[in-house]
Amino acid sequence: MNKETELLLTYLDPFISQYPHLRQVVLNEINNLPEAEIKDFFRCFPEHGRNWGFYHGHRVCRVLTRAIFKDLFEKKTTLLHMDRFKKAMDEAANGKFVTIISNHLSYGDAVYLKAILGWTVAEDYPLMGVAGPKAYYPEFRHCMVMTFDSIRTPQPPSRATSEAQVSVRELFKSLRIVFDNVCEWQKQGRVLQIFPEGQRSRTGKMSCFLPAITRYIELSPETLIYPVGLVGTEKIMGVDSEVLALDKATLDISEPIHIRDLTEGLHRFPLAKRRRLIMDRLGFAVADLLPEHMRGSYSSEKSDDELLTAAFKWYSDYKKSRLSRVSK
Repeated sequence: MNKETELLLTYLDPFISQYPHLRQVVLNEINNLPEAEIKDFFRCFPEHGRNWGFYHGHRVCRVLTRAIFKDLFEKKTTLLHMDRFKKAMDEAANGKFVTIISNHLSYGDAVYLKAILGWTVAEDYPLMGVAGPKAYYPEFRHCMVMTFDSIRTPQPPSRATSEAQVSVRELFKSLRIVFDNVCEWQKQGRVLQIFPEGQRSRTGKMSCFLPAITRYIELSPETLIYPVGLVGTEKIMGVDSEVLALDKATLDISEPIHIRDLTEGLHRFPLAKRRRLIMDRLGFAVADLLPEHMRGSYSSEKSDDELLTAAFKWYSDYKKSRLSRVSK
């Protein structure tokens, strides 16, 4: 066994050590990889994610994580409407700005999604995820991020942990880089994936989407937003654990919502209120893909919050209108 193979196994040991058979699964994949690709991975790894902005994923990480996740989770996952992920990819390839938004249960959510898309839709599905600083360390988590193209971005002050906080000056400087990169790479066919809650749920229930996320989805007047619902992934590198575990999971995706429909009737509102309503409308769209006990802030129960009530009414009317169009 050469040094590169030993080092890769060391990076992935937090996962491999949990399941003895995975070591051979990973070794088989490493042995099938061209030596030049492995050397290129070790050339890229030290510089990957050091600054704000876009970073290419790496095929070595895609191959290894896909093999791990498929071995552990394929038979435990129910996949619904996967043809819509293919549709999203094709629309992005044809010049549309396409964004996937989802609830957030674990550090492993984005890798889980990328791995599934790799074995069901396209090996190199053009997923581009927004990732905070903590996603790039330690090594095993960094390898997971390199499964997909990523945009390293600072977390908002309300969500950042002490070690991930940045100054206001650096925040604005980095966000200019981030939004320029997101726009540039969406033009080149990447499907943007975002967790609008800004942090993993500690209860499994949804919290309100961050209004500032509208800046990602309004980069084009033709943006298509696909709501995605994740159920059962909370044990894949969960809140207080680096264990890879899953009992039973479901991945579902809705038909896209055009940004024009999403912002209908909101241009007269002040910016802060408008952004809040946009994201709450999307929150109810994601919640509609989840069981009631996971919907949290976007429960169908009557709310005392006027903006949530207004967003729920919009989504209910939008859903009825969409179903009516389909039935004709």
